[in-house]
Amino acid sequence: MTPGPSQPQRHAFVFQMDATEHKEVADKYGVSGFPTMVMFRAKTDSTGELKVKHFAYEGPRDDRGIVQYMVTNSGDPAKVIHDYKELKAK
Repeated sequence: MTPGPSQPQRHAFVFQMDATEHKEVADKYGVSGFPTMVMFRAKTDSTGELKVKHFAYEGPRDDRGIVQYMVTNSGDPAKVIHDYKELKAK
């Protein structure tokens, strides 16, 4: 999915890591079973400091499902709903 003129450019990166070789990192993010996917979201707060949150990815494991999940979840964490009709459509 390519952003249109009114859509901001967003970036998503996918990395693979062998948690048996990088146990310290696996422990830090709670990886205890395999395969495990962890998603990280970064945002600059009002002071300009970068904040990063992580959570376990529980979505589809195929290429298309992962890409769709990343596209859907790479936007702002909150969306403005303007009226009840729009809320009901969600």
